[in-house]
Amino acid sequence: MGRLYQRGNTWWLQYYRSGKLYRESASTSNKGTAVKLLKAREGSIAEGKFPGLKVEKTTFDEIAKDYFTDYRVNKRKTAVRAEISISCVFR
Repeated sequence: MGRLYQRGNTWWLQYYRSGKLYRESASTSNKGTAVKLLKAREGSIAEGKFPGLKVEKTTFDEIAKDYFTDYRVNKRKTAVRAEISISCVFR
């Protein structure tokens, strides 16, 4: 189901979950430790659990802040209008 490969001195894991390929560093130069981590990932997949990769969550406030920053930095003519439009959402 999975395999190990080495890049430099570091071992890497490669495995599939629901038909999607996952690769991650074992963060070790010890092959035995990497084998144990791969088996743990394969066990998690067999049990139906997500194999340890974290999903990053973004809030609306972070997106709005980036949106305004982009408008200001690029000196867009509609920057004021964009701020008014987004502020209406918070009312």
